[in-house]
Amino acid sequence: MTHPLFPGSCKVGITNNVRKRLFQYQVGCPIRGYRLEYARQYQDVDVAVETVYQRLDDKRLKGEWFDALATEVIEILTELSEGYE
Repeated sequence: MTHPLFPGSCKVGITNNVRKRLFQYQVGCPIRGYRLEYARQYQDVDVAVETVYQRLDDKRLKGEWFDALATEVIEILTELSEGYE
């Protein structure tokens, strides 16, 4: 997920319901500018997300937010889809 007020930042997380999760973020934001950049299902989502977190650890801002472009995160997730699907 990204937001125009935080250029260059990206949130990477896990959810069972992408639409509901995006709605939850929008409700708390007066601008409602959050954007879902990418979503994918993995058989072992914990391994996939942990791998992304490890690869971006030096770019972690806080929690699930990283100083990384969505394209960079999507590239990592796409690579992982081949091995963890």
